[in-house]
Amino acid sequence: MTPANITLITNVVVLPVFEFASDELVQKE
Repeated sequence: MTPANITLITNVVVLPVFEFASDELVQKE
């Protein structure tokens, strides 16, 4: 893998998961 691919995968996979987790945390409040 190149660093560019790692960044792309991070943007595609991690960010949506992070946003989903944030939404879940907000709903629990």
